[in-house]
Amino acid sequence: MNWSEEASPLCNCVLRVVTARRSELRFTALKQEGNEFVKKGQFQDALGKYTECLKLKPEECTVYTNRALCYLKVEKFAEAKQDCDAALGLEPTNKKAFYRRALANKGLKDYLASSSDLQEVLQQDPGVQEAEKELEEVTALLRQSLASGASPRKKVPITEVDGDQDRTVADSAPRPQEGGAINKQPADAYEFGQSLNAARSRGDAAACADLLSSVDPERLPRLLSNQLDGHVMGFVLEALDEHLLARDPGRVYRLLQSLHTAERFTVVLMLLETAERRRVTQLFEHLSSVQSDDFTKDDVQNMANIYII
Repeated sequence: MNWSEEASPLCNCVLRVVTARRSELRFTALKQEGNEFVKKGQFQDALGKYTECLKLKPEECTVYTNRALCYLKVEKFAEAKQDCDAALGLEPTNKKAFYRRALANKGLKDYLASSSDLQEVLQQDPGVQEAEKELEEVTALLRQSLASGASPRKKVPITEVDGDQDRTVADSAPRPQEGGAINKQPADAYEFGQSLNAARSRGDAAACADLLSSVDPERLPRLLSNQLDGHVMGFVLEALDEHLLARDPGRVYRLLQSLHTAERFTVVLMLLETAERRRVTQLFEHLSSVQSDDFTKDDVQNMANIYII
């Protein structure tokens, strides 16, 4: 028997175990050193330690959030955001990653994205006072951006993430019953509701825009009656933003002016989901950039103060 050949697999197995153990000890030591540097405020040194950690264990979520903190401290906001993205890729509900990404987005002056992340933190844990304070500040900065006419972020499709699948705002709501004709000249709230539900069932925001363009803005609260909820509001705002604003900004302004007097508006606004809140902010970004004889930038800003909370 060739003893060297028989012993070789066993030796290789032992070698792998020893190597893995050494790697684990090295990782633990580097992480601890990084944590100690953070406690001392030596964030640049901590960055090096955490980077070495990730070379050994590239799927360690806590190291990404720790390194993101260091990047925030040295004002490398883009890098901090990337680490938070990586952490959320590993743990999609990681509250710390959402909070630190909010701070990174704030540093990048992407106040809309920052607001969205902070709302996610508060949805998971309403008692996080730091997130509440940051959300107040970010909301104020967002309003200042709107008032100055500067868009805090480029226009992007509004999506939510559900597990590994993206879905649109319309998809995030329970679908109304399919079918039904869209009457673009509704005589009453019932006919308006039927037409609105038909448009929603098809995901046809353009048809919704045509419907809204045919009604007297002052009638909108009565036409919506008691069917106003977050998903209906999101769909209406999508229609205004994507299909009606370009051709008739004055009507969009008047519809918004009337919509906030609808019954249950305040309650619905408070219960909007993250994607729907982003839709609200996006619409006012676009409206504030429009030149119109029907309203001024101050008018838009005053109304934004009602809708963006």
